[in-house]
Amino acid sequence: MFGEARSKEREPFSADKIRLATSIGEQAASALDRVELFAQLEQSYLQTVLALANAVDAKDNYTADHAQRLAEMALTIGRELGVTGAELEALRYGAILHDIGKIGVPDAVLQEPSRPGRMGPNAPASSHRCWDSGACAPSGRRGANRAPSP
Repeated sequence: MFGEARSKEREPFSADKIRLATSIGEQAASALDRVELFAQLEQSYLQTVLALANAVDAKDNYTADHAQRLAEMALTIGRELGVTGAELEALRYGAILHDIGKIGVPDAVLQEPSRPGRMGPNAPASSHRCWDSGACAPSGRRGANRAPSP
């Protein structure tokens, strides 16, 4: 809050001081509005990313909520490693979107009958191992690719 110590003998604020105070107040209000709009934009972006991840999860029921679990693990590890700010957010989005390529993989590959819900031997060579569930490990050995315990 701005203020000016004034004695009763002083004349009222001049028109210039009133305009200046009004301008400062309007600029502060505008800055606060922009902060709120930016926070809403970030939230909308996150919701869009999560919707894409949910689209991937919908194609492969075996990995339901996999992206969200992986994001939580990535954030935990990132914090332990001292990652902060924008880098931590990038880590979060990367973890959520890491399986986005599954959207273009035919359901027959994702849900191969011999390995329900898992990517089978017809999976692209670029498929990867996921430590949280083993669900996307082409080897199909659940848990075989878990991160080693300390």
